[in-house]
Amino acid sequence: MSQTSLAVYQKGNKFLLLNPFLPAWLVTNLTGAIAVLAFDEERSTNKVIEILSSIDNSIDSTLIVEFLNSDSVLKLFEEFNSKPKHRLRQLENVFFNMTSACNLHCIYCYAATRIEHGRITLSIEDYTRIIEDLIKTHFSGQITFTGGEPLLSPCTIPVAEYAKSKGLKTFLLTNATLINEENIDRICKAFDNIQISIDGSTSSLHDHYRGEGSYVKAIKAIELLEKNNANYRIAMTVTRDNSGDVAGMSSRWGSRLIFQPLFPLGRAEKSNTALSGIEYYNILSSCPNVNPFSSFMKIISSGQGRYKCEKCAIGDAELSISSSGDVYPCQLLHNDSCFLGNVHNQTIFEIYNSNKALYFKNHTVDEIEGCKTCDFRYLCGGACQARHLSETGSISKAGEFCAYEKEGIINGLLESCEMIEIAIH
Repeated sequence: MSQTSLAVYQKGNKFLLLNPFLPAWLVTNLTGAIAVLAFDEERSTNKVIEILSSIDNSIDSTLIVEFLNSDSVLKLFEEFNSKPKHRLRQLENVFFNMTSACNLHCIYCYAATRIEHGRITLSIEDYTRIIEDLIKTHFSGQITFTGGEPLLSPCTIPVAEYAKSKGLKTFLLTNATLINEENIDRICKAFDNIQISIDGSTSSLHDHYRGEGSYVKAIKAIELLEKNNANYRIAMTVTRDNSGDVAGMSSRWGSRLIFQPLFPLGRAEKSNTALSGIEYYNILSSCPNVNPFSSFMKIISSGQGRYKCEKCAIGDAELSISSSGDVYPCQLLHNDSCFLGNVHNQTIFEIYNSNKALYFKNHTVDEIEGCKTCDFRYLCGGACQARHLSETGSISKAGEFCAYEKEGIINGLLESCEMIEIAIH
């Protein structure tokens, strides 16, 4: 690591010092920041003592030495000699897009404009074969069932039951309007978790996006899930139109609620309701019951230098399979440029290990314009590459929404990390 390479961010009396290469960080006070930056420049404890004493001669030199020799400070100055070889992640999540059909017509559906290369819809036998092939590759992660509306497919519940019988985790993404007394028992047994899309705390807000009557049906389904002690969560897509209801949704659903920003994909490609990154961050942070740092808690809790994120899940940790067997590196990237193959022609193992898939596996933050020199590149990993494509037309060029990650990481570290400081007498 070269000298004077630490990045500095301040909020009130707190200073965040970041070594972006490792990455490692420290939250301290002004005196601590001066000490660390002076040591970064001079590499001399005596020089730091001299500098601080010239500012305040009452500062105890013993405290300065103890501070500079603390694990938190030493971690900042670990040597960084060369860029380490990128390590591929294991496959963790496979999306089964059970059908392109949907009983609603959401005005910002990202899947509405997808194309199908294959012409033969996958059968239960096809899904069984895919699951068996995945298990042969030692896959032990999660199958996420989505669509369209996955419950429109007669294959969804039996395929989920089979996946679960093989020890895999099952996750259902649904609008919930088709959950009823007749299927609730099988659904609760077939899926480990269920995510329901709710975009407002009132029917007028929700139905504006998803169609008249959809809110009442979804609420009835949630009541059935509650009655059956099912694991479920609520996902709110935050837009310019419903952003004023974030607090209301949080009050209604509490810890079950997650937020996701509207991406300009599918029907929303030309939408003017998508928020900028800083707008999205400010909306979440302004609500008293919402933690705007929740997306970054893995980073914050990981400890200094023990977490280095180089990319999102695209291509290695995630695959997405369409209802006709087309395979893509990401659930949000069902397009020609990202097409990897079709399971009617190749095994999922062959597709996953193809040269085309390898491109996405190796497409790290260091390949993304706007990320290569960012202080937070190894903390956010370049964020969502599908979002970059929707904003800039390329997964290799970062979009403006990155402001959300930057604000979230800076403020999350400043507000959540223990403050290590030099005491002032």
